[in-house]
Amino acid sequence: MTEEQKSPTKKKYAPAYEKPYQFRKGQEVKIAFLDGKTITGTVYQFSKYHIVLELEGKSELITVFKHAMKYIISKKQEIAEKE
Repeated sequence: MTEEQKSPTKKKYAPAYEKPYQFRKGQEVKIAFLDGKTITGTVYQFSKYHIVLELEGKSELITVFKHAMKYIISKKQEIAEKE
């Protein structure tokens, strides 16, 4: 096969948009787990794989791994205020 007969290589394009959702420290969120349970807390820290929440009335921090989450709810108003 010559160079001309080869199919063109597929180019990978990165999307030109921002992440649809980004966590912020101090943001209050409600997380629903895959088993249907929910938890509400304030974002203390986050990374690619987990979120650390501070629960109201508790002195301990909770680590929630993202693969265990079904969805996250936060207030739109709160997100707009912090931008």
